[in-house]
Amino acid sequence: MTRAFSMVLFLACMAFTYKSSFLAFGQQVADATRWSLLAAGALFALWAPRPLKGAFSGTAVRLAGYSFAGFALLSSIWSSQKSIYSFMRGGSMVLLAMLVFGALWPRLRRVSDYERLTKVLSSVAWITVIVSAFFYVFMRGSTVRPVTGAFQGLFGNPNSIGMVYAVLMPVSLSRFYLKKRPLRAALPVILSFFVIWSQSRAGLVGCLFGSLIFFASYYGRKMWILAVLAFFVLVPYGAVQQGKGVVDDVEQNFLRGETSLEEFGSGRYGLWMLAFDRFQKRPFVGYGFGTGGDLYLPSGEPFRYHSSFSQITVELGIVGLMFFVAPIAYGGLKAARYQLAPANDPRVRAVLAALMGGWLGGAVNSFFESWLFSVGNIASLLAWICFAGGVKAMSEARSLDQQQKEKSHARGV
Repeated sequence: MTRAFSMVLFLACMAFTYKSSFLAFGQQVADATRWSLLAAGALFALWAPRPLKGAFSGTAVRLAGYSFAGFALLSSIWSSQKSIYSFMRGGSMVLLAMLVFGALWPRLRRVSDYERLTKVLSSVAWITVIVSAFFYVFMRGSTVRPVTGAFQGLFGNPNSIGMVYAVLMPVSLSRFYLKKRPLRAALPVILSFFVIWSQSRAGLVGCLFGSLIFFASYYGRKMWILAVLAFFVLVPYGAVQQGKGVVDDVEQNFLRGETSLEEFGSGRYGLWMLAFDRFQKRPFVGYGFGTGGDLYLPSGEPFRYHSSFSQITVELGIVGLMFFVAPIAYGGLKAARYQLAPANDPRVRAVLAALMGGWLGGAVNSFFESWLFSVGNIASLLAWICFAGGVKAMSEARSLDQQQKEKSHARGV
């Protein structure tokens, strides 16, 4: 992975992070910049390097990713919104697919490429931590919710803290395992503290599960028993939470106009029932990508069902859900099959565990938040980067191991 591409990827992440922040200054410039950088990164697909001998092509999984993006774009034809909005949302998904599957994928050829990718993602984590801490000192009212005391940092939303750090937590762990230094050990500790302080239950669930995937992939098969057990504990825990504060005030007010809170409550379960009701009316191809099932907040934004899966089902129907679930299921299957032939080199184990942990931790978090399909959300960009890197690394674990062996022999000579 060249420095030029790494820089474009890093700058794109920074632009998306700024646009996702509470800062009002320069938002229009940031908006234009992030899409320009995303397009620039996608253009790198036009001159992708040739794969190494025996490299994993990943034709099926890449095709699934492109198919989901293409179907999202195609849905603008039957979109209930009858505007260019669905087309633009679908177009952004196509750009993201080109970036991760066309530009990033073929550039991940050696262990050093994966290490550079984790460095880019770790740098994003460090910057968000430092900036959030700075704003807490000088703009505390913008970083902490006044009633609950929940920390929202740079992002202006506690749930966003959970989304982003569910993806970046395993990456931060890998940077420490690659080189065990005190400063590197500090990052996962700080991320954990921020997530707990944010009071984001979905964020905590995602961070815990992603971390367990990291340790299971790094240390071997026995840890997978704990990871599987944790999945069947953490997901129901997040699903049954009915406490107030899960839904934003503006969404609460909207629901009062849509139906009674006695029927749907204030937790995610009620929102999912509302999504199911919408789904039944247009079950096959949905209402169109980005429409929220014809439910809109007073601001004009589509309503969020606080689950990427339920919202995609409403917007793209059964067909879109199948395309959406395919990469997630493939990533989980790949992670499970990897245990039958794990890598031996610790550096290889660290990078593949980081990226797959980031993807699966983010996917579990997205079960409770609507963001995995939203390209404008920084967490979505980070998660799909981890997906491409994690799947490719686990598929090429043996060849990456061999690369490290050859490098060790060369140094010995």
